[in-house]
Amino acid sequence: RAQITAIALCPQSGLIGAVSYHSLYILSAQSSDNDDDYPYTWSLSHTLSIGSRVACATFNNDGKELIVTGSELLIYRTEDWKCVWSTHLTDETSQVTVSPDGRFFTTLSRNSKVLKLW
Repeated sequence: RAQITAIALCPQSGLIGAVSYHSLYILSAQSSDNDDDYPYTWSLSHTLSIGSRVACATFNNDGKELIVTGSELLIYRTEDWKCVWSTHLTDETSQVTVSPDGRFFTTLSRNSKVLKLW
C-alpha cells in the first residue's frame, strides 16, 4: 500500500490526485446506483510514476492541467496524462497554488521558504 502524503481535487471533473512520494494516483468519479446519500464512487484510472520525490499537486482552474511539484516541477495535460512541461528545482517545494484568474501559479520552497511566481 502507498502512503498518501497530499491530495488534489478537480471540482470541474471530479478527479482526485493522490500524491505518494514518487507516484501520483488519479481517481475518476463514476455514478453509483446505490441509494446512499452520496451518488458517486471513485476508482483508480491512472498511475503516474514520477522520477523524483513528489510533495504536492494541484489542478489548474479549468481542470485541464495538473501541476506536480517536489524536487521537480511538472505539468500534465489531463486529457491524456502527458507531461507537457518540466523543470528541475534547486530547492524542493512544499506547496503549489494557482492564481484565481488561472494565469499564474506559485510554489513555496521547503527549505529556503522562497515563494516563486510562475
